[in-house]
Amino acid sequence: MALKMSPEEKVYLDMLVGISGKDITTVREILRAILILFSRECYAGEEEVTIPYIGKVNFSFVDKYLPSRGTYTDVMMEIDPCISLVEELTAVCNGEPTPTTDNFYKKNVLTKFRDILGIEEGEV
Repeated sequence: MALKMSPEEKVYLDMLVGISGKDITTVREILRAILILFSRECYAGEEEVTIPYIGKVNFSFVDKYLPSRGTYTDVMMEIDPCISLVEELTAVCNGEPTPTTDNFYKKNVLTKFRDILGIEEGEV
């Protein structure tokens, strides 16, 4: 079954593909696994899921409508961010290099330059 995405979600999916350097299928499968995790925990009666590096997501059902054509459920979500996310956002707010993102870009830029220049790891 193809999952439905809004135009905004498609833009962010493309950004995740570009940032991760992984193919779109791999990124979609990881995101689909997170969605399945939410469903599984909900079936188990749980109301929270922890997404590594992001945070603990608490969810609850606010209201359920039963119109003549199917059902509609309002879901409320709240996130308790993990320390990694807090550190990233705090650095951005303070105008400082971010711990993860800064290192990620430095590593990727260095790798790209090495590839372009044909320099092996350990040379120079």
